Amino acid sequence: MKRIALTIVSLVLFAVASAQPTQKLVTVTVTPAGACSKADVGEVAKAYYFDLGKQVKFNVEVKSSGVALDGVKASYTICRDKMPAHASGSADVKSGNATIKGGTMKEPGFLRCTAEVTVDGVKYSGSCAVGFAPDKIKPSVTMPTDFKQWWDGELRALDKIEPKATLKRLDARCTDKVDVYQVKIASLKPMYGILSVPKTPGKHPAVLRVPGAGIHRIGGYLEPANDGFITLDLGIHSLPFDAEQEFYTALSEGALYDYMSIGIASRDTYYYRKVYLGCVSAAKYLTTLPEYDGQNLFVVGGSQGGALSIVTAALFPEVKAIISFFPALCDQQAYLDGRAGGWPHYFLFHKNDASVKQAVETVRYFDVVNFARILTVPVYMSFGYNDVTCAPTSTYACWNSLASSQKKLLVVPETGHWRYSYQWKTGWDWMMQFRK
Repeated sequence: MKRIALTIVSLVLFAVASAQPTQKLVTVTVTPAGACSKADVGEVAKAYYFDLGKQVKFNVEVKSSGVALDGVKASYTICRDKMPAHASGSADVKSGNATIKGGTMKEPGFLRCTAEVTVDGVKYSGSCAVGFAPDKIKPSVTMPTDFKQWWDGELRALDKIEPKATLKRLDARCTDKVDVYQVKIASLKPMYGILSVPKTPGKHPAVLRVPGAGIHRIGGYLEPANDGFITLDLGIHSLPFDAEQEFYTALSEGALYDYMSIGIASRDTYYYRKVYLGCVSAAKYLTTLPEYDGQNLFVVGGSQGGALSIVTAALFPEVKAIISFFPALCDQQAYLDGRAGGWPHYFLFHKNDASVKQAVETVRYFDVVNFARILTVPVYMSFGYNDVTCAPTSTYACWNSLASSQKKLLVVPETGHWRYSYQWKTGWDWMMQFRK
């Protein structure tokens, strides 16, 4: 039951990954103690970076409607990223503030402080994680000796499938600038998406948006299309997008509830095999469109989509550049080494299964860290330290493994499994410098 509850929470978090959290009556803000010397996003991020062995203190600020509270107690826990708490206690809040000694770490990773107060019988909490030499985090996952050979064989088999598609015009979604279609793309399994094509004559760049986790409709990606980009908003479950919501809900709670584990006993049957190759088919299909300009193909996504953007570009290097927000599926087996791994946390829940060794062997072929190791196209990545769905330990394991010589990381420490519009705009502007 615990595993089911956590999985549901993870999927809900994926669904709201681009939204900022709603404001509460009482706010509990936890930050590393100390001030930043410069009003700069990068400099602020440095305040969350600690050298190994350095002691950290956390400041807890408690306010109601912007007014500092006094005379309440803040209970707290200290833990390593997604690990059980190893310290706890309480601190008096005076004039809205309390200070907590967090300790230190002797190995690269993240230390998290979670504080909670009770006001008028209601509990409010806040959390903060700081990194201890996160740029030195090394992944637990190793690359199979035949990793590239096996995937090259899969791509050769995929090449035998013609990248054709069936289009259904969606008149209600078309605008004076854009024609919109539901598209069914041939692959090892059909891949459905919403294709948007600018009406302006000439050739256009293309953007593939790959999805976060869950079973849901795809709405289309009109903003870049209005600006002259061909866009494909992709689904991964071979489902059309014109059914009633009850259809998707039934699958989400039934046959596809735990799709992240389906077929995990073998690399040939694992669910993500056809998903990864389907993303390649979608990217390849975009390059066949007569409206495509022949050289500017981009891939963007967050969460599961952040993972798929890396995988797609690694397997289809015609991609010009990518954006990857808080990628999932990174360094998943790290739980077996006593450290936080990436979503979907299979090895957190199944570490004692008799079949765990076989699952490890399968997942190594699909772990995004191993695709990062062969990725050569430019990468923009952004995430925060408060992400408990795609733990920063796992995303740093991916970032530190990227083979690309052109990459940019924007850390916004306070963010969880969501992003600010600033992170998106920065990423888009950075990615566009590679447009020819």
